[in-house]
Amino acid sequence: MAASIAAFTNMAMVIMEPPINQSRFDTGSQFGCPADAFEEGSNDNNKKVVKENFPNGILRLIQHPHWISRGCTVPPTTSCNNRGYNEWYNLAEKQKYLYRGKGKRNPPPPTSYNCGNSNQSITPMNAGAIRTSFDMYFKNRMVDRSSPQSKVQAYGWAVRFGATKEEAEYFSTVMSPGVMGENIHKFISALANRSGLLTLQPWIVRDVIRYLQRSKLVLPSNNNNHVSYDAIHVRRGDKLLKESGAWVAQYWTSRGYAVGKFPTNYIPFRHYIEMGWKEEEGGGLLCSTATPRTTTPPKSIFVATDDPTQVKKEISHLPQITTDFGSCKESRFVFPASSEATSFHVTPCRKYKKTCAGDNCHKRYQRIIAAVGDMMILSRADKLVCDYNSSWGRIIKGFRTVFDDGSSNNDGGDNQSLLTNIQQQYAVVVKDTVDLSPWRGRFTPFGY
Repeated sequence: MAASIAAFTNMAMVIMEPPINQSRFDTGSQFGCPADAFEEGSNDNNKKVVKENFPNGILRLIQHPHWISRGCTVPPTTSCNNRGYNEWYNLAEKQKYLYRGKGKRNPPPPTSYNCGNSNQSITPMNAGAIRTSFDMYFKNRMVDRSSPQSKVQAYGWAVRFGATKEEAEYFSTVMSPGVMGENIHKFISALANRSGLLTLQPWIVRDVIRYLQRSKLVLPSNNNNHVSYDAIHVRRGDKLLKESGAWVAQYWTSRGYAVGKFPTNYIPFRHYIEMGWKEEEGGGLLCSTATPRTTTPPKSIFVATDDPTQVKKEISHLPQITTDFGSCKESRFVFPASSEATSFHVTPCRKYKKTCAGDNCHKRYQRIIAAVGDMMILSRADKLVCDYNSSWGRIIKGFRTVFDDGSSNNDGGDNQSLLTNIQQQYAVVVKDTVDLSPWRGRFTPFGY
């Protein structure tokens, strides 16, 4: 979202991380520490020294592309009114207060600051400020095509995300924004995918490959690119405390249960199967004993969840499952290779002492590698049944948003047979994906 705002406003985006001695995380990153992070010869785990120029923060996970930074770097403190990390962070925090108590009619843009006597203008933003300013200020402007100026801005936005001239013209003048601007943000997500906005650091790529090699799931490769599998993402954990509460209540009350009398505080795994492979289409839970059973190998379904023990128990109680239309082909559920893949949390232990006692940068890194590996598997599945009530699920939706080459099932949007030739040429789809959460309809750049 930050990169999308930067491209929309025609500004370079640089990432400022806290100095390592101010970081809440040992070794300076919430994404843990690969072996590459340490100086050679420091073998004592308690006294390992992080390399001086090794990336901290989010840059330990992903590379920051030049087309977003434009070669700019964080301005030195001495040349920018003596503003260091703490000063810029406090100014970023203030951005959120711009929109408190203000209606959405005339919200102000985020505040920019000049660096000393130069003409350099800097708009400090943190995660909260980015989300607030997007909702209150940028979102409506991003989908606006009512004036020549808005069309020119949309054209530049698309070009800065890697669109061709023809794509940018279509994006800025022809394409319908859709409900809540969904078409606009799908198009930008497809451009971001193609442009390599989220490119992993080389040590992450190396260790994710090693993780995937341990998986029991047969994955596509250069030698075998015709491997087929489906996937399910089940998000429970802390989401049950807030985001999923209304959804859980709606599910059980629609089945006749009174509030306070629900059998569980989560949606059963059975519902994921029922929605992903509907019985009226020939799939699902009810596999007639009269239907001939196929002799072909079972269909693999990868399951990523933060509640693996309970989900496995639920699967053991399910009847025969088929994902093949009109047949009784068995399905094989495959779970992640590592037990460390049960949590995507990177929050510092001092906040969640009970859930991460004994946590350190090595354990965090193992979880990140497992999580990224599972994300890759989910992103490339033929069909994905997913929870979008989590940021993780919405990021995966972003990865599955691509320009349509005719090989993907549509996501329930425009009927492809009714599209004009130019719409077909620039059509964007979310590859065969079933959304099970109340977030349905909300689509922002890379799902946030």
